[in-house]
Amino acid sequence: SGFSYRAFEGTTLGDNILGTLRRVISEQVPLVLGFILVVPLLILIIRLGYLQVLGGSYWRAVAEGNRIRLEVIPAQRGLITDRLGVPLVDNVASFQLTAVPAELSRNEVDRQEFLNTALAEVPTELLDQEALLSLSEFSYQPRVIATRLPTNLAFKLMAVTQRQRGLRVEAVAERSYGLGAVAAHVVGYTGKITKADYVKLSDTYQLSDTIGKVGVELNYEAA
Repeated sequence: SGFSYRAFEGTTLGDNILGTLRRVISEQVPLVLGFILVVPLLILIIRLGYLQVLGGSYWRAVAEGNRIRLEVIPAQRGLITDRLGVPLVDNVASFQLTAVPAELSRNEVDRQEFLNTALAEVPTELLDQEALLSLSEFSYQPRVIATRLPTNLAFKLMAVTQRQRGLRVEAVAERSYGLGAVAAHVVGYTGKITKADYVKLSDTYQLSDTIGKVGVELNYEAA
């Protein structure tokens, strides 16, 4: 009550007081500036120490994973012969079409348009429909989407796949059973690895591999 904003109009603090204020302020400025500079620098040093020392191995592995991609070159399965060395099971050359989902367009319409164009001449019975459905997943693991391609069709697909990443034609070895059904119960056969098998064998096989199913083929799978 009775306060007036003009009560101290025209008064001064005096030179002595002003000088003291200037000295106090000038002494505080370096401390404030030092605090502003030192605190972020300490945070940066602590963060760098964490990344380099505690998390160094992890981030190095991440960086290597971004820089290097391992590509597995499958070996041919061994021949199965009789006691005289005559081949009962041989390997013959064949072509297959492989897709790498992560290299295809992430746009569903563009991806499907490219696949429809590339696979237009591939017979339906040669296509793996389950593998085709998995191409929407972001993965660098190859998927075999067509096998036993005729040579002339394989060459056509090579021309198509060279223009865009995501598909490639590979020459592979396919099993040839000379005795046919006569020795099928003993020799057995190979087939594409199933998801159930892959869960148990993921440290050794890829989803694009074939494994022995029964008979000698299965018996020698672990050899």
